[in-house]
Order: sequence, then C-alpha cells, then structure tokens
Amino acid sequence: MKRRKDFVGMIVFDVGGKKIGTVTDIYIDFYKGIVKGFKISAFSLFKKKQFIAVEDILSLNEVIVTAKTTSEEGIAFLDIKDMEVISNEGNILGVVEDVLINLLNYSIKGMIVASGIFDKIYKGKRVLLINNSILGEKEILYYEDQRISFKSLPHNLVMSNE
Repeated sequence: MKRRKDFVGMIVFDVGGKKIGTVTDIYIDFYKGIVKGFKISAFSLFKKKQFIAVEDILSLNEVIVTAKTTSEEGIAFLDIKDMEVISNEGNILGVVEDVLINLLNYSIKGMIVASGIFDKIYKGKRVLLINNSILGEKEILYYEDQRISFKSLPHNLVMSNE
C-alpha cells in the first residue's frame, strides 16, 4: 500500500526513455474508489496532455514508465484534500489528509483523516474506509461502523532504556 504523497515528485519517462515530467497529483473516481491516473508537470512548455491513465503505466518503481499521455479524467485529489469529514451524527471527524492506495489494482482502501495538530500527537490519525463515504460539494459524509476503528498513532517520541 502506498499513499498519495509517495507518488508526488516521481519522475515520468516515456517508452523511448525521454523524461516527460514529474507527478504533481493523482486523479480518482471517488464513487468507485479507484485511482484514474496521475497529473504530471511537463518539462516541455508546449505539451498539452499532462495526464497518465493507470492503464497506460508500463512500470511503476522509483520512476514511472508510460506508453502515452492523455486527457485528464476523474477528480483531482487536491480538490478534496483538506475537505471536512462529517459523521452521520453531524460530528466533524477531521479533514482529509491523504489516501491509501493498493498498487495491485489501484483501488483506494481508505482516507487518512486528521482533526488537528494536537489530536495527531495524542490520538493519532484516523483511517476511514472510502466505501463508507459520500462525497458532497463542501464536505464528505462518513457513516461509520462503530464496531471497527482504524488509527495511525505516532511512534514513541521519547526513547526509553528498556
């Protein structure tokens, strides 16, 4: 599993070995819960198509090798980043910080939500399942299952002599 921030800054090459650009964002289909492709900042000023569909990716390691660039499709993650997540009871759970992506099929497994700097330190970040979310114009509605709660807690900040 990778996060969106793991892709940002990756260098993109075409099949001929020519450097096309670097990844600046991901495009997603929120309702299907999949990554549609990557937006790239091209090194060429005259390059119009600055999007790589996941179907066109030939190799994904430290760099991305693609067969072609196409037109953008889906929702840019930067459009939903920092969007508030609200529970079905009306409580604010936090803001969207990142997404977890399964590299086998480019499915989005969860959203990483943080409610503030102090809550990050004491409570950690929450990982919410995208299947239980509805994307609105200004916020995301999350109808949670009270039996399951995922959290990402910070590691020990103080070393112990044990």
